[in-house]
Amino acid sequence: MLDFLLELGTEEIPAGYIAPALEQGKSFLSEYLKRERLNYQDIRTYATPRRLVFFISRLPEQQSDINKEIIGPSYSVAFGSENTPTPAYYGFIKKYGLKEKDVKIRPTGSRVCYANITIKGEMTGKILSGAVISLVKTLSFPKSMWWKEKALTFARPLRYILSLLGNKPLKIKLSNLFSGNKTSGHQFFSSEVITIRSANFRQFQDVLKKHKVIVNQDERKRVIQNQIQKIARRYNASCNEPLLLDEVVYLVEYPLAIECKFDENFLRLPDSVIESAMKSHQRYFPLRDKQGRLCSKFIVVSNNPNIKTRKDIVPWGYERVLKARLSDALFFWEQDRRVPLEEYAKKLENIAFLGKLGTMAEKSERLSQLSSFIASKLNYRIKDTLERSSKLCKADLLTGMVGEFPDLQGIIGYEYLKDKEPEVAIAIREHYQPRFVGDGLPQTPAGICLSLAEKLDNIAGCFLIGLKPTGSQDRYGLRRQARAIIESIIAKNLRLPLEETIYGASAPLRGSAPQPSGLVQEILSFIADRLIQMYLDKGYNTDLINGVITSGFDDLIKFDKRLCILNKLSKEEVFWDELVEVVERTYNISKGLKITCEIDGTLLKEKEEIELYRLYQENKDLIQGLIEEEKYGEASRLYHQVFAKAAHIFFEKVFVNVEDASLSNNRLLLNKKINELYSKGIADLSKIPRVRTTDYEDTNK
Repeated sequence: MLDFLLELGTEEIPAGYIAPALEQGKSFLSEYLKRERLNYQDIRTYATPRRLVFFISRLPEQQSDINKEIIGPSYSVAFGSENTPTPAYYGFIKKYGLKEKDVKIRPTGSRVCYANITIKGEMTGKILSGAVISLVKTLSFPKSMWWKEKALTFARPLRYILSLLGNKPLKIKLSNLFSGNKTSGHQFFSSEVITIRSANFRQFQDVLKKHKVIVNQDERKRVIQNQIQKIARRYNASCNEPLLLDEVVYLVEYPLAIECKFDENFLRLPDSVIESAMKSHQRYFPLRDKQGRLCSKFIVVSNNPNIKTRKDIVPWGYERVLKARLSDALFFWEQDRRVPLEEYAKKLENIAFLGKLGTMAEKSERLSQLSSFIASKLNYRIKDTLERSSKLCKADLLTGMVGEFPDLQGIIGYEYLKDKEPEVAIAIREHYQPRFVGDGLPQTPAGICLSLAEKLDNIAGCFLIGLKPTGSQDRYGLRRQARAIIESIIAKNLRLPLEETIYGASAPLRGSAPQPSGLVQEILSFIADRLIQMYLDKGYNTDLINGVITSGFDDLIKFDKRLCILNKLSKEEVFWDELVEVVERTYNISKGLKITCEIDGTLLKEKEEIELYRLYQENKDLIQGLIEEEKYGEASRLYHQVFAKAAHIFFEKVFVNVEDASLSNNRLLLNKKINELYSKGIADLSKIPRVRTTDYEDTNK
């Protein structure tokens, strides 16, 4: 068994690109090896800012052989009318390197020539060479660079490829690069070229550590955490910044935490401003005391392992940078507050929103209309708060503070208004939430309405003028915003009709650009894709999600309830299989029927169809009532109890597709009505694969 070690040495990759690239790479290699019939024990991924590492353990030396039946020409073509071999026969033998004794004739059916052959497995090295080339060309980044050969793009220029299979370098040519067994250490403290002798990851890791590179990101994270905690304990303080830590771990190869401080006079600024200057701009870690108040101490994680020898000089450099930013912030803080927020709002008509979508003043007006519409649907009596909030929610874009710290839009509006109009201030802050994965959802009624309006207006506007997400590109974060809409509605149990609300979001935009047909449905489809991905991330089955979505998701609360209940019911194998069978078979047999009239009871002849019709008539209102009351579990069990056995007997005893069209259509209509009773109200289970199959199913088709 062999291990494989691959290192892609690059220029410094942006920290936010690295974790998704590792996930993509692992998934790609897993699928590639599976497709190529190469078993392995594990795929592990590691990275620093200047290298992506993939380690695959316990690979065989070559692919497994496979036995395959190959089909040749028919007997009549292979031997002709005179029963003698034809060129087609010899061509078949030559193509697959067969001997005449290998060729057999299938005795029944179409009587074709066939042969059983063994395809020898390729050597693992050859397969991995192709895998590496495909991997590099497949990895996608928010922005990529190309050089020399435009066909090759990557996040940053590739400088070398280390590729070892067992104890031997694996030869790979990629553009103007040739792989080998050489790597590099820390860019500032290890100038020598390092030779790696084998694909032993532990040895590789130990060698790099001697050259000031901790290649395992989890180990780097532990080192950073321990160093930060050690400093924080000196001041009886704490530091809890998981998102910043996840970013910083990909900014350094050999971390060293350094204690720094700033003038306490800057604590007059809001915490959000100081933290923005630290975290968003400099990637510094703030400290908080036992009461949760910001301290004048902060921590910098350096990528310079020798910096600790210059204790006086180094912190001063970091402190000077932060002092300059906080000085600017303090100036803008004092200047901005001399002007009421309303004055800034008046200037929004001079700021363009996006493309042909008007000005920020027009956007504020759209937010006012849409948030009021949403509030009316949710029975929120907050008209005055919404009018005021929508008017002022974009005003802080014109403040000097937001000009200097763009990530504080909404937050600065809150800070400037919180002492005067707290409800409006909170709505202004919340209307951008959630800003990122893991951020809090809006909590107040005005904040919820304004947040939903903001995101729906952004999505509708971008779709209207053709700025839709494509592939991995989502310049305006529309996927994130669509998911935020879903999460907010479900988390707050909001009964908001999606289609009507999206129509309301697109209506004010129709004068801004030509209105394409199907815009609302296009946006609904986009939201459905995010809905599917959201529940896939939670571990739900793809087929089940699709089945429930097909039955409707305009009311996301109903969708969530139906999916959660059916997910539990699907664990009851016998019950679930019988339930799926009824819905699937009634759908399959009646799916081509265009008739929409009622069932004609006088046309029912067989006792089995009469009984099935009786059960339908007696129970349809009960089942429909349970569905309307959102008792989806009870409705499912009653549907199963009523139809599972009766439908089984019907399909076994009654032939549906008879020559009499009226009789046949009436039987098809009965099946359609039974199917729609469940599939329209709860889920289209015809999309769910069944465990069992029946022999009589094809008879009625």
